[in-house]
Parts: sequence; structure tokens; C-alpha cells
Amino acid sequence: MAQKAGSKYQVKPVKRTEIEELSANKDEIEVASSSSSESDINAESDVELSEDSESDSEDEQDQIKGLEDNRKHVIIKPARIIDTSKSKGKKGVIYLGRIPDGFYEAEMEKYFKQFGEITRVKLSRNKKTGKSKHYGFIEFTSVQVAKVASEAMNNYLLYGHLIKCYVVDNPSDLMFSQSKFKIIPWRSVSKHRNDKPKSQQHWDKLSKKFESNQQKRKSGLQQKGIDLGYLD
Repeated sequence: MAQKAGSKYQVKPVKRTEIEELSANKDEIEVASSSSSESDINAESDVELSEDSESDSEDEQDQIKGLEDNRKHVIIKPARIIDTSKSKGKKGVIYLGRIPDGFYEAEMEKYFKQFGEITRVKLSRNKKTGKSKHYGFIEFTSVQVAKVASEAMNNYLLYGHLIKCYVVDNPSDLMFSQSKFKIIPWRSVSKHRNDKPKSQQHWDKLSKKFESNQQKRKSGLQQKGIDLGYLD
């Protein structure tokens, strides 16, 4: 390079080898900086992945705890269910009092079936007339059902009658008959007996019985001062 005359500083020429060394050092610096930035990025990504894995593991542990809690809640049974299992298979009988007329076996079974399954029904009747004695018994398949029915129907107003209902502590098979009660038409039976043909001996027996009854009646009236001699 040309030098100016009278200048204080002189400019030295730069060699080509020095320029090449500077460019090589620059490339090495850029490569080192890029590698360091990549390592920093990888480290940050590793930290993020570790944090994500920790959060996922915590969520999984929380879910497992929740499942364990739910399983424990399902396994636990209420005390009422455990108590009712003791009386499983034992039948319950209720007493029904002050039953109104017209409320017979069929009506009793149809009405009380709303509480549960019924096995037997008994309405006490007069053996001669077949009329209701206004009390009976109902047998359920479960004691708990019998208790619910007695609590619901005790002092219940039905056809103008306050029904009395309670559970029988020691039921017996004698409360229930093996066959259904059949109403006997006693009027038709007596009419058939009276109208059937009779023998002469039977007529003589009836006439003697009638005369003896008349004599007893007359003697009783005469003791009271009543004379029925005009009827002879």
C-alpha cells in the first residue's frame, strides 16, 4: 500500500495467512455457540419432560387413590341390610281385627298384596252360618314385610271400621286351615229335609212329639193363670 508523505502513522500490509486464521477462529466460535445453545435447549426440554412425568405420575397416583376409595365405599354394606339378612327365609304373620263385612279372603289378599308376596290368608267364620267373625290372619314371605304392613294398616279406617293390625310373635299352622271355607246353604238343606217323603212311622213320631209339646205349653200357661181349654 502507498504511504503518504509526512504522516505520523504508517499502515502495514495484512498477510493472507492472518485473514484465514481469523475466519477459522470465527467459524469455531459460531460452532461452539450453536452447540452450547443446543445443549441448553436439550437440558430445558429434559427438565420439562421430567416435570411432565412427575405431574403425570402424581395424577395417576391420585386416580388410583380415588379408585381405592370408591372400591372401599362399594364394599361397605349398610347396617340395615346386614340386619335383614338374619331373618331371611322366616315368614311373618299379622293379625287383622275389626274386619268389615264384604272384606273377605279374596279382598284381603288383593289389598295386602301391595306390601309383598302373600302365602296364606285366613278369615275366621261361623261354622254353621259361614258369616265372618271379623278377624283373620295373613302370612307374608318375610317378617320385614309383615312389620311394614302392620305399621301401615293399624288404626286404618276401612268401610267405617278402624282396622287393628299387629305382628304375631309366635305364629302356628293352626291359624290357617288346609282347605278353603265353603259356605253351606242351610236354608236349602233344611227345606230339602222337610220336603222329602216320610214313612208312616216317622209321621207317628212327629205327631207324638207335637202333642207332648202342646201339653207342656198348656201346663205352663195354666200355672200363670191363663186357660186355653177352648183350644181342645
